[in-house]
Amino acid sequence: MLELEGIETGYGETRVVHGLDLTVREGTVHALLGRNGVGKSTTLKSVIGQLPVTVGTVRLAGQQISGRLPHDIARLGVAYVPETRDIFGALTVRENLELAGRLAGPGADWTVDRIVAFFPNLAERLNNGGHELSGGEQQMLAVGRALMASPRILMLDEPTEGLAPIIIQQIFGKLKELKASGLTILLVEQNLNFALGLADDISLMGRGQIVWRGDAAALKADDQAHARWLGV
Repeated sequence: MLELEGIETGYGETRVVHGLDLTVREGTVHALLGRNGVGKSTTLKSVIGQLPVTVGTVRLAGQQISGRLPHDIARLGVAYVPETRDIFGALTVRENLELAGRLAGPGADWTVDRIVAFFPNLAERLNNGGHELSGGEQQMLAVGRALMASPRILMLDEPTEGLAPIIIQQIFGKLKELKASGLTILLVEQNLNFALGLADDISLMGRGQIVWRGDAAALKADDQAHARWLGV
Protein backbone atom coordinates (compact mmCIF):
# COMPACT_ATOMS: atom_id res chain seq x y z
CA MET A 1 0.00 0.00 0.00
CA LEU A 2 2.57 2.58 1.16
CA GLU A 3 6.25 2.25 0.28
CA LEU A 4 9.11 4.50 1.35
CA GLU A 5 12.30 3.63 -0.48
CA GLY A 6 15.63 5.09 0.63
CA ILE A 7 14.14 8.44 1.56
CA GLU A 8 15.97 11.41 3.00
CA THR A 9 14.15 14.37 4.49
CA GLY A 10 14.50 17.00 7.16
CA TYR A 11 14.37 20.71 7.92
CA GLY A 12 16.42 23.01 5.75
CA GLU A 13 20.00 21.77 5.72
CA THR A 14 19.39 19.38 8.60
CA ARG A 15 18.85 15.78 7.46
CA VAL A 16 16.71 14.06 10.10
CA VAL A 17 15.76 10.95 8.12
CA HIS A 18 18.20 9.24 5.76
CA GLY A 19 18.15 5.97 3.84
CA LEU A 20 14.79 4.99 5.30
CA ASP A 21 12.93 2.00 3.85
CA LEU A 22 9.42 1.26 5.08
CA THR A 23 6.50 -0.76 3.69
CA VAL A 24 2.98 -0.55 5.11
CA ARG A 25 0.88 -3.48 3.93
CA GLU A 26 -2.68 -2.84 2.80
CA GLY A 27 -5.30 -3.48 5.46
CA THR A 28 -2.83 -3.60 8.34
CA VAL A 29 -1.80 -1.38 11.25
CA HIS A 30 1.90 -0.55 11.13
CA ALA A 31 3.42 1.06 14.23
CA LEU A 32 6.50 3.27 13.82
CA LEU A 33 8.16 3.47 17.23
CA GLY A 34 11.31 4.91 18.76
CA ARG A 35 12.71 7.45 21.17
CA ASN A 36 11.89 11.14 20.86
CA GLY A 37 13.76 12.95 18.12
CA VAL A 38 14.64 9.98 15.90
CA GLY A 39 12.52 11.16 12.96
CA LYS A 40 9.13 9.47 13.31
CA SER A 41 6.99 12.60 12.91
CA THR A 42 9.36 13.88 10.25
CA THR A 43 8.76 10.69 8.29
CA LEU A 44 4.98 11.17 8.38
CA LYS A 45 5.33 14.79 7.29
CA SER A 46 7.45 13.71 4.32
CA VAL A 47 4.75 11.27 3.21
CA ILE A 48 2.08 13.98 3.11
CA GLY A 49 4.35 16.50 1.41
CA GLN A 50 4.81 18.89 4.32
CA LEU A 51 8.54 18.20 4.12
CA PRO A 52 10.44 17.55 0.89
CA VAL A 53 11.78 14.09 0.06
CA THR A 54 15.22 15.06 -1.24
CA VAL A 55 16.39 11.50 -1.95
CA GLY A 56 14.34 8.36 -2.52
CA THR A 57 10.72 7.73 -3.38
CA VAL A 58 7.34 7.47 -1.65
CA ARG A 59 4.68 5.40 -3.40
CA LEU A 60 1.01 4.80 -2.66
CA ALA A 61 -0.36 1.64 -4.28
CA GLY A 62 2.52 1.76 -6.73
CA GLN A 63 2.00 5.42 -7.67
CA GLN A 64 4.75 7.89 -6.81
CA ILE A 65 3.47 10.60 -4.49
CA SER A 66 6.77 12.15 -3.36
CA GLY A 67 7.20 15.53 -4.99
CA ARG A 68 3.46 16.20 -5.16
CA LEU A 69 1.70 19.01 -3.30
CA PRO A 70 0.07 18.13 0.06
CA HIS A 71 -3.49 18.66 -1.18
CA ASP A 72 -2.83 16.36 -4.15
CA ILE A 73 -1.50 13.66 -1.82
CA ALA A 74 -4.58 14.07 0.39
CA ARG A 75 -6.87 13.66 -2.62
CA LEU A 76 -5.08 10.44 -3.53
CA GLY A 77 -6.18 9.03 -0.18
CA VAL A 78 -3.55 9.84 2.45
CA ALA A 79 -5.06 11.26 5.66
CA TYR A 80 -2.92 12.62 8.50
CA VAL A 81 -3.78 13.42 12.12
CA PRO A 82 -0.89 15.43 13.61
CA GLU A 83 0.03 15.38 17.28
CA THR A 84 -1.28 18.95 17.53
CA ARG A 85 -4.66 17.79 16.06
CA ASP A 86 -4.99 21.02 14.03
CA ILE A 87 -8.76 21.34 14.23
CA PHE A 88 -10.29 24.75 13.51
CA GLY A 89 -11.15 26.22 16.89
CA ALA A 90 -13.27 29.01 15.44
CA LEU A 91 -15.46 26.58 13.48
CA THR A 92 -18.13 24.29 14.92
CA VAL A 93 -17.66 20.56 15.05
CA ARG A 94 -20.07 20.18 12.12
CA GLU A 95 -18.21 22.80 10.08
CA ASN A 96 -14.88 21.10 10.81
CA LEU A 97 -16.26 17.81 9.50
CA GLU A 98 -18.01 19.28 6.48
CA LEU A 99 -14.89 21.18 5.44
CA ALA A 100 -12.80 18.01 5.59
CA GLY A 101 -15.46 16.13 3.62
CA ARG A 102 -14.93 18.33 0.58
CA LEU A 103 -11.79 16.32 -0.23
CA ALA A 104 -13.87 13.20 -0.80
CA GLY A 105 -16.70 14.80 -2.78
CA PRO A 106 -20.20 13.34 -3.25
CA GLY A 107 -20.83 9.70 -2.49
CA ALA A 108 -18.11 9.56 0.18
CA ASP A 109 -17.90 6.60 2.56
CA TRP A 110 -18.01 8.84 5.62
CA THR A 111 -20.62 11.50 6.40
CA VAL A 112 -21.20 13.75 9.40
CA ASP A 113 -23.94 11.39 10.59
CA ARG A 114 -21.62 8.41 10.33
CA ILE A 115 -18.86 10.21 12.22
CA VAL A 116 -21.12 11.14 15.15
CA ALA A 117 -22.44 7.57 15.24
CA PHE A 118 -18.82 6.37 15.35
CA PHE A 119 -17.85 8.98 17.98
CA PRO A 120 -21.04 9.47 20.07
CA ASN A 121 -19.21 11.99 22.28
CA LEU A 122 -19.43 14.43 19.37
CA ALA A 123 -23.18 14.03 18.81
CA GLU A 124 -24.16 16.70 21.33
CA ARG A 125 -21.23 18.93 20.39
CA LEU A 126 -21.95 19.46 16.70
CA ASN A 127 -22.78 23.14 17.19
CA ASN A 128 -19.95 23.80 19.64
CA GLY A 129 -16.77 25.50 18.51
CA GLY A 130 -13.67 23.40 18.25
CA HIS A 131 -12.06 25.46 21.00
CA GLU A 132 -14.82 24.41 23.41
CA LEU A 133 -14.00 20.70 23.22
CA SER A 134 -12.00 18.70 25.72
CA GLY A 135 -8.69 17.18 24.65
CA GLY A 136 -10.32 13.82 24.08
CA GLU A 137 -13.14 15.33 22.05
CA GLN A 138 -10.64 17.28 19.97
CA GLN A 139 -8.77 14.06 19.21
CA MET A 140 -12.01 12.36 18.17
CA LEU A 141 -12.81 15.32 15.95
CA ALA A 142 -9.32 15.23 14.43
CA VAL A 143 -9.72 11.55 13.56
CA GLY A 144 -13.25 12.24 12.32
CA ARG A 145 -11.97 14.99 10.04
CA ALA A 146 -9.41 12.60 8.58
CA LEU A 147 -12.05 9.93 7.98
CA MET A 148 -14.34 12.41 6.23
CA ALA A 149 -11.87 12.37 3.34
CA SER A 150 -12.54 8.61 2.90
CA PRO A 151 -8.81 7.82 3.01
CA ARG A 152 -6.99 4.75 1.77
CA ILE A 153 -4.44 5.12 4.55
CA LEU A 154 -4.76 6.92 7.89
CA MET A 155 -1.58 8.22 9.53
CA LEU A 156 -1.75 9.09 13.22
CA ASP A 157 0.96 10.95 15.16
CA GLU A 158 0.80 10.35 18.92
CA PRO A 159 -3.00 10.01 19.17
CA THR A 160 -2.92 9.31 22.94
CA GLU A 161 -0.72 12.28 23.86
CA GLY A 162 -2.15 14.16 26.87
CA LEU A 163 -5.35 12.09 27.09
CA ALA A 164 -6.93 10.54 30.18
CA PRO A 165 -6.75 6.72 30.43
CA ILE A 166 -10.50 6.31 29.85
CA ILE A 167 -10.29 8.36 26.64
CA ILE A 168 -7.24 6.40 25.51
CA GLN A 169 -9.28 3.21 25.85
CA GLN A 170 -12.06 4.73 23.76
CA ILE A 171 -9.63 5.79 21.03
CA PHE A 172 -8.06 2.32 21.14
CA GLY A 173 -11.46 0.70 20.63
CA LYS A 174 -12.28 2.94 17.68
CA LEU A 175 -8.96 2.25 15.98
CA LYS A 176 -9.61 -1.46 16.49
CA GLU A 177 -12.90 -0.99 14.65
CA LEU A 178 -11.18 0.84 11.81
CA LYS A 179 -8.58 -1.93 11.60
CA ALA A 180 -11.35 -4.54 11.44
CA SER A 181 -12.95 -2.59 8.59
CA GLY A 182 -9.76 -3.02 6.55
CA LEU A 183 -8.45 0.54 6.74
CA THR A 184 -4.66 0.78 6.46
CA ILE A 185 -3.13 2.67 9.39
CA LEU A 186 0.37 4.00 10.02
CA LEU A 187 0.74 4.82 13.72
CA VAL A 188 3.41 6.79 15.56
CA GLU A 189 2.93 6.32 19.29
CA GLN A 190 4.91 6.57 22.55
CA ASN A 191 2.39 4.48 24.50
CA LEU A 192 3.95 1.06 23.88
CA ASN A 193 1.05 -1.03 25.16
CA PHE A 194 -1.37 0.94 22.99
CA ALA A 195 0.78 0.36 19.90
CA LEU A 196 1.43 -3.32 20.60
CA GLY A 197 -2.28 -3.92 21.07
CA LEU A 198 -3.08 -2.54 17.61
CA ALA A 199 -0.15 -3.23 15.34
CA ASP A 200 0.28 -6.09 12.89
CA ASP A 201 3.75 -4.89 11.94
CA ILE A 202 6.25 -2.79 13.89
CA SER A 203 9.29 -0.80 12.80
CA LEU A 204 11.69 0.80 15.26
CA MET A 205 13.53 3.98 14.32
CA GLY A 206 16.94 5.08 15.51
CA ARG A 207 19.26 7.75 14.14
CA GLY A 208 16.87 8.55 11.30
CA GLN A 209 16.63 4.98 9.98
CA ILE A 210 14.69 1.77 10.52
CA VAL A 211 16.77 -0.35 12.90
CA TRP A 212 14.35 -3.21 13.73
CA ARG A 213 11.35 -4.85 12.07
CA GLY A 214 8.93 -7.47 13.33
CA ASP A 215 5.57 -8.02 14.97
CA ALA A 216 4.26 -7.39 18.48
CA ALA A 217 5.20 -10.84 19.77
CA ALA A 218 8.76 -10.52 18.47
CA LEU A 219 9.19 -7.07 20.03
CA LYS A 220 7.84 -8.21 23.39
CA ALA A 221 10.43 -10.99 23.40
CA ASP A 222 13.36 -8.79 22.34
CA ASP A 223 14.72 -7.20 25.49
CA GLN A 224 17.75 -5.82 23.64
CA ALA A 225 15.57 -3.90 21.18
CA HIS A 226 13.54 -2.50 24.08
CA ALA A 227 16.62 -1.29 25.90
CA ARG A 228 18.53 0.04 22.92
CA TRP A 229 15.83 1.65 20.79
CA LEU A 230 12.91 2.34 23.14
CA GLY A 231 14.66 2.94 26.43
CA VAL A 232 12.25 0.67 28.35
